[in-house]
Amino acid sequence: MRSSDTSETNINYLVYLNILRTEKEVLINICDVEIIGKRFEENGMILDIREPFYGGEVVSAPYALSLIDMATIATLVGEKTIRMAIDLGLIDESSTIKVAGIPFVHIIRV
Repeated sequence: MRSSDTSETNINYLVYLNILRTEKEVLINICDVEIIGKRFEENGMILDIREPFYGGEVVSAPYALSLIDMATIATLVGEKTIRMAIDLGLIDESSTIKVAGIPFVHIIRV
């Protein structure tokens, strides 16, 4: 599923990365920098990109996405983050959901 469509813009793209750990879980949240602090609504669905949950370090998208393998739960939000995850073969486009045009996906390892 790997694509050669990962553009230089995406390679140099910065995202918010927040890693939360509990006894049994490693939760990794990655979102496009432009949408932090915003709230999106559509057809009764709400996507609230709050800083305490999604904020954290600003890092390169490739670095953030390279950490997905250590996550038991991951949440990816935003056009560029999702596009790069698809291009890298981490997710399938059909697994994404959009709220007010903003794509997101949850990855859960069982």
